Amino acid sequence: MKKIYIVGLILLILPILFFGYLGFQSQQGKAAGLVDGKLQACPNTPNCVCSETKIPDEHFIEPLNTAGLSSQEALSKVKSIISKMGAEVTTQEEDYLAATFTSDLFKYVDDIEMRFDKENNLLHFRSASRVGKSDFGVNRERVEAIRTEF
Repeated sequence: MKKIYIVGLILLILPILFFGYLGFQSQQGKAAGLVDGKLQACPNTPNCVCSETKIPDEHFIEPLNTAGLSSQEALSKVKSIISKMGAEVTTQEEDYLAATFTSDLFKYVDDIEMRFDKENNLLHFRSASRVGKSDFGVNRERVEAIRTEF
């Protein structure tokens, strides 16, 4: 009976340690950044959405039409929205903003990036988890919440 208790305890502790380790790993690194002036494409995992994918697929999310707003006005407005949602801004440039969201449990870090497209008056998004494979739709829901609030 004691062996079963010990095995059960080990089987309970191992996943907690594993997820804690992933949380620690996610705190390392930074946002993907721009490549040739555009947001990077998502990796081949379901924990990322991006409005600048070349081929619309499961990672695609619509950009936000910001007609009538300058890049500074659009990014300032979105910065206010994500700050209320708990984001920490890590990079702010003329047409680009990057921030992180950290989960309460295990401290997983997700990056969100926004790029203002002056030519088309669009705000492009890329939101991705730093570790793991699935995010249970959190990144898509986050961008949709920002779009709704905007």
